[in-house]
Amino acid sequence: MKYVRIIEIRALFLRTLVVFLLLEGILSLLFHIKDTYFSPDPRRHADAYTDREVAARYFQEHHASASMTWHPYVYWRRKPFSGTYIHVDTQGVRRSVYPRLTEADTTYRIIFYGGSTMWGTGAPDEATIPSHVGDLLTRKGIDTEIVNRGETGYVTTQEVIDLLRRLQEGDIPHVVVFFDGANDVFTAYQQGVAGWPQNEYHRMEEFNLSQPDRRWKLPLLFLRNSAVARLVRGILHKTGLLQHRISAPAHPDSLASEVVERYAANIRMVEALARAYGFKVLFYWQPVTFTKTPLTPYEAREAARLQYLEPFYATVNRHIRARRERLSIHFHDISHLFDGEPAPMFIDWCHLSPEANRRIALRMAEDLALLLSTKGARNQRPGSPVDP
Repeated sequence: MKYVRIIEIRALFLRTLVVFLLLEGILSLLFHIKDTYFSPDPRRHADAYTDREVAARYFQEHHASASMTWHPYVYWRRKPFSGTYIHVDTQGVRRSVYPRLTEADTTYRIIFYGGSTMWGTGAPDEATIPSHVGDLLTRKGIDTEIVNRGETGYVTTQEVIDLLRRLQEGDIPHVVVFFDGANDVFTAYQQGVAGWPQNEYHRMEEFNLSQPDRRWKLPLLFLRNSAVARLVRGILHKTGLLQHRISAPAHPDSLASEVVERYAANIRMVEALARAYGFKVLFYWQPVTFTKTPLTPYEAREAARLQYLEPFYATVNRHIRARRERLSIHFHDISHLFDGEPAPMFIDWCHLSPEANRRIALRMAEDLALLLSTKGARNQRPGSPVDP
């Protein structure tokens, strides 16, 4: 009798497993179709876009281009992609589009770093910040080779590591431009630790689960990330039984100070590399909706989506202002660049419209033109130590 009972339990388990796997397969396919074809990005309705049909096509392509692949030390970069609005090469670098001078005596190689705003979320290739800078410098008679190494989700430390790797490979530019703030602040708030990449706790968990004494937890990880679990979470969210909230840091002022300390340390390291390798550097602290007044109704709604973050962001900015003079002579706080601008500049809380990208690029191009016109810069060869 006991033996029969065991057989019945095994049969029930197998039937349950088969049903689960079938349901998982069907739901995975349906979620893929939904995410690809029936979940249009709401940012296509941003008031910064005059042609909503073009915006809709752009964001559909943006979603298709968002597939990442593993890269040592920096975790991820985009896979190669070629579309109408977005092109990414085999190194995960987005194309910059701008006119070049055909008879230039000197060409300056400029590498741009930042998160998705620098990468150009919301803009086609020719309307990213680096592309606009290339165009503006060409108009000033300065020929450039623009390299956009911005990437979605990157914090400043990832960018510094990526720069270090480029220098190791012998890729020594004339100038490196950093454009940061939003990701450094958000990830600190998200995890309660300054300087970590986004979602670092997931990687810690995954690494720990790979250890022999913890592999028994792997099925639990699969279940948590399954399509079935996604369906259940969705139902619970809609019924209000489950709410996803990021807990506020216990000591926001102390954490905000640490964010700025980590950022300042990265500036010092980059400037040391600049002296050693003979390139110049510029650092920019980016604007977000929290630092713009007045906001359009659309921008106000986008800012409200992350209203929990605004007080912490203001605290970090207060520490930035207090330390601004001591950070670097090459540091520029442009977080309030759009103050007094009634026109729409943002498509969400931190990503910019193509026009706003141009405004940012105008400021950068002025600084770069001045930097490249300094004594010795025009004939400076990367790899020769200079005062940055």
